[in-house]
Amino acid sequence: MPASIELSQALISASGLTNKTQAVTIDSSWSNTLLIVGGMYVGDLGSPGVLTSMTYDSVGMTVLDNTELSTPWSYWWTVLGVLWLPNPGTKNLYLSWSNASKLLVEILVAKNVHPDSPHYGSLASGTTDSINITSIVEDLVYDLAVQDSDTDITPDGSQTQYYCGSGGAGYGETNSSVKIASSTTTAMSMALSGTYKRHVGFSIHSVPGGGEPVSVTPYMMI
Repeated sequence: MPASIELSQALISASGLTNKTQAVTIDSSWSNTLLIVGGMYVGDLGSPGVLTSMTYDSVGMTVLDNTELSTPWSYWWTVLGVLWLPNPGTKNLYLSWSNASKLLVEILVAKNVHPDSPHYGSLASGTTDSINITSIVEDLVYDLAVQDSDTDITPDGSQTQYYCGSGGAGYGETNSSVKIASSTTTAMSMALSGTYKRHVGFSIHSVPGGGEPVSVTPYMMI
């Protein structure tokens, strides 16, 4: 069976913070897990909000994307990191950044990921509604979109949405979704409306025909 999302948890920081610690619980019975943290942060006017640290249980995560949307009046940044085989139990996710006024990310845990490296594919990126992601049949394909507009970002109906969040009036939107790959190229589509936007994604490799069936379990909203 394809890899699937087992845990979904939204994390929203209050305005004016420069770091955030959040407890995350990963069940020890889950096998071959990949922790995914994706979303956006917004810098104070005139000051970019640069990501300075992303760790889970004091282990540094691999940052796949940390890109400025380059708006002329403020600074929207994507944030996307992963960690293979995060320690089970209740551990702390820690993020820190400079000059950010808003942070909005979602925490996902995929299980039954292929145990052999590479566990996931290369990042695809663009500024359009649809991006093509290189995949293997039965991969779990993930995408993340960020825009400066406050209008909801809507994924294609074939995709399972996990979190559509707003940073508040004037602070933009972010959304993430997944679907199972049926070919070697998977199109992921989000209806974007911002003037400035970024759309990224990657495939999470499954064990073809193997693994156990799992369901998506919402964990906690904060």
